[in-house]
Amino acid sequence: MILWGKLLLAILTGLILVALLWFRYGRDPLCWSCCLLYAINSLGRDYWGWSGFSASYLNDFLLIPCALPLILWMHRHWGWRSVSAPPTIAETGGHLLVWSLVAEGWGPTWFAGAVRDPWDLLAYSLGAAAAMVWWHRDRWRGRLGVWWFNSEKI
Repeated sequence: MILWGKLLLAILTGLILVALLWFRYGRDPLCWSCCLLYAINSLGRDYWGWSGFSASYLNDFLLIPCALPLILWMHRHWGWRSVSAPPTIAETGGHLLVWSLVAEGWGPTWFAGAVRDPWDLLAYSLGAAAAMVWWHRDRWRGRLGVWWFNSEKI
């Protein structure tokens, strides 16, 4: 029964992502690839017995790149956000703080089986930093001159 629930959730998530296709964040390759990797890792951990870094911290690392574009799309849709630009440092930091407090502060109090892990905070932060570098790669392209920051090849 749990498998059917997760399958339904995956289908609904896919439908939401397809609905966002015409919005900039819905087309962001980082968001799509991280959501796919998140789903694969969740299945691997739950059904194929994966362990180690991927079981403990990979989904935490992928949280901001997966969720923030979709949350900001909702903010834009509701009129809470006036621009369709990549997330600012304040938006990313604010959501990082809120999600950290919920997942590591209040979550273990509210949900049986949830555990406070300070290393999760590091994974959330590193994922947010990596996402910010990706989302603002055009700023860095000219300064660093590295091929992987060149958005014209994407």
